Parts: sequence; C-alpha cells; structure tokens
Amino acid sequence: FFLLFPRVGIGFLSLGDGDPESVVGFGDDVELGGFGVIRDDPTVVMRVTPQPMPANPPEYWPLRMRGTSFDHYEGGHWTRELDERERLVDIGERFMLRRRPLSGDTHLSVLVDPLEDPVVFLPERTVAVEVTPRVESGVIVYRRLELRSGLDLRYLEPDGLPFAYETIAAPDDESYGHRAAMWNARGHDQELTDSERDAYLQLPPNQARIEALAREVVGDATEPAAMAQAIERYLHSRAFTYTLSQPDTRGRDPLHVFLFEARAGHCEYFSSAMAVMLRTVGVPTRNVAGFLGGQYNRFGEYYGIRNGDAHSWVEAYIDGDWRTFDPTPPARGLSGPVQVPVLSPFREMMDALRTAWQRRIVGYDLRSQVAGLRAIGRFFRSMGFLGGA
Repeated sequence: FFLLFPRVGIGFLSLGDGDPESVVGFGDDVELGGFGVIRDDPTVVMRVTPQPMPANPPEYWPLRMRGTSFDHYEGGHWTRELDERERLVDIGERFMLRRRPLSGDTHLSVLVDPLEDPVVFLPERTVAVEVTPRVESGVIVYRRLELRSGLDLRYLEPDGLPFAYETIAAPDDESYGHRAAMWNARGHDQELTDSERDAYLQLPPNQARIEALAREVVGDATEPAAMAQAIERYLHSRAFTYTLSQPDTRGRDPLHVFLFEARAGHCEYFSSAMAVMLRTVGVPTRNVAGFLGGQYNRFGEYYGIRNGDAHSWVEAYIDGDWRTFDPTPPARGLSGPVQVPVLSPFREMMDALRTAWQRRIVGYDLRSQVAGLRAIGRFFRSMGFLGGA
C-alpha cells in the first residue's frame, strides 16, 4: 500500500519543511551587501551527489551552481529588466536546455530545500535537466519548468517540499562553437537582440571615472576576452582585499567607494565592479548569483552547500557565447562559514538523516515507486511464487 500510495510531507525529521527559506540573491532585486550578511550562515540548503561518486571524494568541492542573473544596475542595486519567458517542453522527464545528453556527459543529483525563489540551480555547461514525476495519492504529477531571459530557470507550482532533480552537463573539452551550434539547432539564437544588447550594456549616469579606470586597466587590448582577463587580473591583484565588512558609502555610489577608496569588499562588490567596468568598454555583461563550493557529508555521501556558500560572479558575452569570470580574490575561501568543530559531526549526521527522509519518504517519486515494485517482483520470483524470468 505504501508503494502505491506513499505519504507526503510529515514526520519528525521534516524539521519545519513547508516554510520556504529566504536566501538573498535569487529574486528580481538585489542590493550590494547581501551575501556578506549570510557568509557565516552554516545552514545547508542544497545537497549535490555526483553520479557516480568518486572512490575517494575530497572534503571540499569547488562546485559552481548558477542561480539567477541580473542585467540592470543602478545605485547599488541589480534588477532584472529583461522578462522573456518560455515554458520548457519536456521529453518524458527530461528538459532540454542545449542538446540531448551524450555518453560523456556529467550527471549530478540535486536536492534543494524550499526557497522563497524556486530556482533550479545549474552547474556550468548544463545541457539538460531531468525531473522525476512525483506520485501523490497514486496520481502521477509532472513538474513544469520555466526558462526566463538570462538563463534563469525556475520550477513552477512550488509545494513547500524540497525539489529534486538531475543535471546533465557537457564535458570540459566541448568547444564553445559546438555548444553554440547545438543551441541554435534547438531554435535559441545565441546572437543578442538589440534589446538584449542594450540591457547588457546599460550603465547608470556619471561613470566616466570608472570608464577611465577600465581603459587604463585593459591598455592596448581590443578583444573582449583579453579585456575581460585584464580586468579580472586587476581585481585579483594585491590592490584589493576580500572582506565581509561593508564599505562606508554614506549615500555615495558603492562602486566608486569600492574601486577608489575602500578597495575592499566581498564578492558582490568585485563582480559588480567587473560587470560595470566591462560595460564601459563595450562588452555586454550580466551579474550572476549562485553558490560556490560544497563540503562532503560522510554520513549521507553527498556535498552539502550552505547559505554561506552563496556567491556572485560575472558572465561576459564574448565570441557569440557567455563566458564565466570570477573577479573575487581566492582569499574568499579563508572567510567561509563559521565552523563549530564540536557540533560538526552531529550537524552532518542530522542533515544526512533529514536528507534520507526527504528523498525516501517525503520526496518519494515515480522512479522510486517503480524500483520498489520491481524489487518486490524479484523477491517473489526468487521464492518461486511467480513464474517466468
């Protein structure tokens, strides 16, 4: 009876599920400074499992999970002005983003706690997403995904439960040109429209000083890739310091204070500075929010990604494709979430138990149901109760 009509939602390990958690950076409006506030929050909000898991998984994995991109900057705020949307057409349980999966692709199983913004987080080079239908009271319920401008993927009709899915990503050696060709074959032109180009080059007034700095940094470089690399190196240099302390702006433009006075800040300041500097020299950019890095949970055999792993970086439109740049200095890793060594194993164990409960009981889906029924069938056949092979 349980296999046919699995329970959904309650139990002592649910630990408050149903109340979406607020995590900055994934809505339609982001203010500089948010990620610095949550940098010391160790709450696990996402669990990622490579398929297959390596034999000796490292304790830390610098996995980049992309969430939301922003196109409009004004006075220390990033917003989303482009609003084109498309309902993805699923092929069975699979949603195509760039092409059909191939044998050399990388698969990740992902479980995201319910957030206020129902974001489908994607690793780099994602080509497709698989979402297994849920079984509720014996009825198969298919999920729907919506792709917004800026590669902002959301799941529709949030139910207050963790969202489970699998990502399929292309190998690292797949060329940009090949990827663009496959994208175009699906009907998504990588060439920016006039409205998109205007949005990704938008600048607030009074940016002459930042433009002068950008042109000084890029020097004789004229190619967009070379200019992006030069600005990234400049922000990585010893002239700037990573810190969780907020620059004292006192009503002034936060980027001017960051670039010319404080020269210190956290990821949002670095990514915003690079995005705006590139725009001043004619390179379209978007500011991206997501997560960077995960800690291995030895009890649950997955990588836990915490609120404090929230991060911001830049995507620049170069040679017909969007390329990732991370101008935040590597010292960010030294300012990670506060660790509590005495409670750490207990936290890991409790999160592993909670995750098992979510996957096997609360999130019991069609794939699990079929696997369970097949296992029962094999058992009865092995006992001689069922004929045939």
